[in-house]
Amino acid sequence: MVRSSFKGTATLLGFVLGIASAGEAITAGLLVMLVTSDKIVQTENLQPSLSSAIALSLAIIMLVIGFLLIRGSLWIWRFSVFGGALNLAIGLMTVVSSYGTMSLIGSDMTSTLHDFLIASYIFTSAGSITSGVLGSFAHHEQLTRRFALSSLSMNFKVLVSANGRDHQVEVSGITTGAELRETACQLENVPKGKVRLLFQGKGVKDEVTLKELGAGEGDRFTLITG
Repeated sequence: MVRSSFKGTATLLGFVLGIASAGEAITAGLLVMLVTSDKIVQTENLQPSLSSAIALSLAIIMLVIGFLLIRGSLWIWRFSVFGGALNLAIGLMTVVSSYGTMSLIGSDMTSTLHDFLIASYIFTSAGSITSGVLGSFAHHEQLTRRFALSSLSMNFKVLVSANGRDHQVEVSGITTGAELRETACQLENVPKGKVRLLFQGKGVKDEVTLKELGAGEGDRFTLITG
């Protein structure tokens, strides 16, 4: 119950922080674009200098970062570990791009706008990194599962529940339903002809493998007797 509660809280916080960071990134990108465009019109006679062109490019990058953060946050909300990884990577990228942006256009804006952009970049970086960490921690078992299933011969452990007891059984991706059921029957000391094996509420066929079921480390099977 505690683990489930942590996952839910981490998922929600990761999603909220990711969306908030996306909003900041998009806002900052638009402001940089507006300030640089005004500079090009007012002082560069519509002939962008190298620094202005780079600043516009970085602004576009910030807009892309914002939309990617939205995608990563939606992945976190849908319980995908890839959302956490994406937001974490974006947070680190934002640190680099924001430093470049502020170095290039810092002298061409008012102190109020300059301070606002600095705060926006800091919030975007910190928020997306935190979002990524929360999303990754909440759903890190997906990595364990994918790693376990990457090789059919790699062993991992599942739980088999029967008569109020839990048994930890070591299996592999090529373990069949019949083999797991037989092992569970031996642990419970019951005839294998009078039991059924369930996974995620559905009966497990004898010929199906655990890889085909999508089972991984720590998954639970239920042995129904009688």
